[in-house]
Parts: sequence; C-alpha cells; structure tokens
Amino acid sequence: MNAKKLIALACLACMGLASGQEKLPTAADAPDDRPLGGFPGCTLAPAKDGCEERITCKGVGKLFGNTGTDLQDATDEAESEAQAALTKFYSNKVKAEQAIQSVSSSSSQSNAAGGNDVKNSAARLITKVRTQSSEAMLTGVAVLGRSVDWNQRAVTIKVGVSCKSQAAAARSQARANAGAAAGVAGGGAVPATAVPAGPAAQTIGPMNQRNFIQKNKNADDF
Repeated sequence: MNAKKLIALACLACMGLASGQEKLPTAADAPDDRPLGGFPGCTLAPAKDGCEERITCKGVGKLFGNTGTDLQDATDEAESEAQAALTKFYSNKVKAEQAIQSVSSSSSQSNAAGGNDVKNSAARLITKVRTQSSEAMLTGVAVLGRSVDWNQRAVTIKVGVSCKSQAAAARSQARANAGAAAGVAGGGAVPATAVPAGPAAQTIGPMNQRNFIQKNKNADDF
C-alpha cells in the first residue's frame, strides 16, 4: 500500500461529497463517452487535442466490512476489475475493432455535420489497435475516479488510457531509467521511502459511512 492510498484512506471517514442516503452515479461518468458494445463498463471518450485513443473502463469491488482495510480491499478489487476489462478490450482486437466501428457508425448518424471527422478518428484508432501490441497499448493506464456506495456495499473505479497518458508514462519511465543509471554509476542505492501508518483497522461507523465520488485531477484531460 503506497502513501497516497494511506492518505486517501485517512480522509474517508470525513468525506461527505454526497449524502449517505443518495444513489450515486458510477465513478466520474462523462456524458459524451460512448459505450463499447461487447465490453461492459468500457467506453470511448471523445477525441481531444488530436488524440483519438481515449478508452475508459470501470470495475466494481464489494464491501464486505466496515473498516478502512475493507474499503481499501474493495478499492483494490475494483481497480483490478477495471484493469482486466481494459486488457480484454485491447487483447481482443477483432471484437475491439467492431465495437469502435459501431460507435463510429452511430455517431455519424446522429451528427451528420461531423460524420467524416468521426469516421476518420475511428479509422485511425482501429489502425492503432490493429497494429500495436496490447502491452504497448496498455502503458500509461491511469485511475480517473472512484465512487463509494455504502448502501450497495460497492466501490467503483474508472481507469483510462490515451495518447497523453501513454506519453506521460514514457517520460516517467525515461526519468526512472536515468535515475537508476545514475545511482549505479555513483555506487549508491535509492533509499526506501518510509510509509506512515494509517487507520486501516479503524471501524467506519454508520454515521461516517458517506457515499461519495472522487474525481482525480486531470480526469477530463487524460
């Protein structure tokens, strides 16, 4: 468990972005996302800044208890499910192409003025899915948001990958490689980062079981 997760965990009991009695939408829904048929929970986000490849998927984890550990376990399960859904999309290339083409066709019919742009965007994305390995396509997967629904005992995580997130991952990896090379050359080791203790075993009482939605920074611009 990393420090960021522990910091988020420490705030869970006091976060109340929505009433505990309200029914929430799933994590970070976007009205313009288009469902990808055959891949439940996965959508194609509109092209942005010249990037056609903006795929998102959701996963759900079950809350079995009322402690911080239970909430973290459900979050981890939801993230794993979302990652698996995204992997399935990029691994099943024929089915993925069909889903993208279906989105393109329906978008063109509902938006005649931008029909050619939609078709061209879809064609470029299909070419990329067809020619690149699933491993390459899955670099730079980012967590975009999370929702917690205590009434349904469920946590939903939304992940996504795009041209931007892939480029950011490549830059981060290049910096990490450079830092590792410098450490080896200098004969030093990278010091371990101390992880602060968190209230993992603390019970989250009924008064603090608030439904909420978290939307990560830059989730709309991934």
